Amino acid sequence: MITSADFVIILPELVLVGGAIGVLLLDAFWPKFVRNLGILTVAVTVFAALFVLQRTVAGDTLAFGALLNDDFTKFFGFIVLISAFLVAMLSTEFIERREVQGGEYLIGILICSAGMLLMTRSTNLMVIFIALEILSVALYMMIGYDRVNADSGEAALKYFLLGAFASAIFIFGAVLIYGQTGSMVVTGGAVPLWSTKVGSIGIVMLIVGMGFKVSIVPFHLWTPDVYQGAPAPVTAFLSSASKAAALAVLLRIVIPGISTEVWYSMWPWLAAATMLLGNIIALVQEDVKRILAYSSIAHVGFLLMALAAGTGLGAAGVIFYMLTYALATIGSFGVIAALPGDERGRVDLHYIRGLSRSHPWLAGFMALFVLSLAGVPPLIGFTGKLVAFRATLASELYALAIFGALNAAMAVYYYLRIIIRMYMEPRAEPLRFGVQQMTYASLTIVGISVVMLGIFPDHVIDLAKRSAADLLVATGMMVGF
Repeated sequence: MITSADFVIILPELVLVGGAIGVLLLDAFWPKFVRNLGILTVAVTVFAALFVLQRTVAGDTLAFGALLNDDFTKFFGFIVLISAFLVAMLSTEFIERREVQGGEYLIGILICSAGMLLMTRSTNLMVIFIALEILSVALYMMIGYDRVNADSGEAALKYFLLGAFASAIFIFGAVLIYGQTGSMVVTGGAVPLWSTKVGSIGIVMLIVGMGFKVSIVPFHLWTPDVYQGAPAPVTAFLSSASKAAALAVLLRIVIPGISTEVWYSMWPWLAAATMLLGNIIALVQEDVKRILAYSSIAHVGFLLMALAAGTGLGAAGVIFYMLTYALATIGSFGVIAALPGDERGRVDLHYIRGLSRSHPWLAGFMALFVLSLAGVPPLIGFTGKLVAFRATLASELYALAIFGALNAAMAVYYYLRIIIRMYMEPRAEPLRFGVQQMTYASLTIVGISVVMLGIFPDHVIDLAKRSAADLLVATGMMVGF
């Protein structure tokens, strides 16, 4: 029976959808308000985040029999909405510089965020699939929104084709699980699936479907081309919010059976392959977006390294690391969004030479964010890696920890390439372009977060542990850190 409590739980989604409808109507019937649509979108994301963080209903309550409201959903919901908030701020620069109509684009951010929230909350495979399609359709549009840029259209087409294929695999896995169990619920009762052939195939297909969104090797091939072709704010959204939502679903699917011997042994190999391939290919890239794209693949390897621990501490490490990565990558792509780029709109290592002289604040922010991605103390990226390595060592995965440390050292090289080009290689003609105050405001928010959460991470780590505890309880596992 549907009650008012069900609607209270989904208030964030209702706010986002209502905000999207409001933006649509204002864009269509009040042209004078168009310049303020970005501010309205930012306000809607803040309003929705307040509902996510407010505990209004008991954590074990299921809205409509499928949507959870616990610390795990709140943590990932916050990552999604803080990403949407920052991307909406960064997008004002893109909309004005490219002289595109911003209404549909901003609606895409809100609708996409609503789909991501549903993904993080749901325990029902059919609801997860519907939410996946909601966010995917919005992302297809946003990736190809820069109509005058051929790379943007190409990226949208690639993401559409491969995304449709991944969605088909996911729903096929859901069908197999339903045929085996008669239920679409993935938590608690999912544990026996790992011991049956049909159930195992179904789970693998679900992992493949979500592995595409997270960019796990070998399902990563779309990542560099799409990241390079999409508008920079959209790339920031893809690499943070979209990845967080898919990771939340992946954790719900994987955690119940990770203690099974065959499946447990799979994750260290996936982690090693993902971080190694991402780092090696990033070493030879010249385009900054492609460097960060392959870097994002490598960071997924570190996420999987924590997941391979198979413990509550490992789950908390995955959750905390996702936040640290999301902040730093949004900041990095935010700086790229502020740069006009060459005649094709691309930003390569040659283009950013001497940026520290023409735009010292942008260069400083970029250096801060890539150093966080590299794991340099006292920034939040260092704390994220520390938690992940601690979980790996606690599970006695010493070989994987050593391999991860070597990969972390390897990654420093291509991050330093970016800093060296900005600070140590001058250019004959300095870059001349203006940057909006909204862009500087968003980068400042991310910069302060990266520094302060790196120095004072204890509260956020505790929140990550509480989130992991709720995840383990929901999936029927023992809680332990």
